[in-house]
Amino acid sequence: MPRIKICGITNLTDAKLAQRLGADIEGFIFAESPRRITPEKAALIIKKLKPGVLKAGVFVDEKAQTVNNIIKKLRLNMVQLHGDESVSYLREIKGAMIVKVIRVKNTADLKRQVKKYGKNADAFLFDTYSRAARGGTGQCFDWKMLKGIKFPKPFFVAGGINPENVCRAIKEAKPYGVDVSSGVEKKKGKKSPAKLKKLFKEIQSMDKAAKLKAKRP
Repeated sequence: MPRIKICGITNLTDAKLAQRLGADIEGFIFAESPRRITPEKAALIIKKLKPGVLKAGVFVDEKAQTVNNIIKKLRLNMVQLHGDESVSYLREIKGAMIVKVIRVKNTADLKRQVKKYGKNADAFLFDTYSRAARGGTGQCFDWKMLKGIKFPKPFFVAGGINPENVCRAIKEAKPYGVDVSSGVEKKKGKKSPAKLKKLFKEIQSMDKAAKLKAKRP
């Protein structure tokens, strides 16, 4: 089963529910967004999470020193870079796994960016390209574009993933993890308990079916 990342966490209620349902990673957005949270508020939420849940910070072209300070202050496990960060910028980030976000335009551009960042990123996150926003568009890209490409690092898929299509995303993209935010919200910045529960139920049912199939002679 892929890693499940619930992003855009803004409050303790959502954070605890995601944790209870089985989220592997919880994401906090420190960039311009309707789901933006301050490091101070994020710290209060993180204190209440169990140690097994990984914490991710989302940044867009932020100063490297600021990112490093937040990593240290919140003990982030990973940083998700959504901007136009350079390769040398990635080398400045210390103390956390680096997930470089690539907004998917076409196969050629995808391969070019993977090659560019491959040696310095620890993982990739493939999101839907939009001129209007760096993420959180609620729109999917064609996951089949990833088929047949050998990536040098693990990757997450994001962009419009919800309880209705998460299993298809997993089957078509075969990712290391899925990143879900707007697809489990009832309004921007607030998760829907019903949608969160359905998301995990769908993933767990698919995983159970796959394990049963593997056991058959």
